[in-house]
Amino acid sequence: MIDFYAGKKVFREMAGARTYDDAFNTGLGAGAELSWRFSDRLSCLAGIGYKNYDGRSHQGISFDDVEIVPVYAGGKFHIIPGDTRWDPYLTLLIYSDFENQNTVCCVMLKY
Repeated sequence: MIDFYAGKKVFREMAGARTYDDAFNTGLGAGAELSWRFSDRLSCLAGIGYKNYDGRSHQGISFDDVEIVPVYAGGKFHIIPGDTRWDPYLTLLIYSDFENQNTVCCVMLKY
């Protein structure tokens, strides 16, 4: 999954922070996902997580800490049917990030 926000990127570039590391320290996160395979080819899934990135100061500009709570639900299409050692699949997710007081929503195809 891609956790990158265009609005923040533009702000960081305007502030002279050229990389993510200029604006934030290393973050920590955790998550949980449940999946139920109800047929040979299809599964449904849901997940939630928590991510925290500590803000830094760069060229006299302070960046706030960022807390993100991703929540998502979707389905998997298993390319190889049945119980196999390798399980390649395509995932379609409805995804929402709750970042401090902002919400970012999207639909994502993950493979």
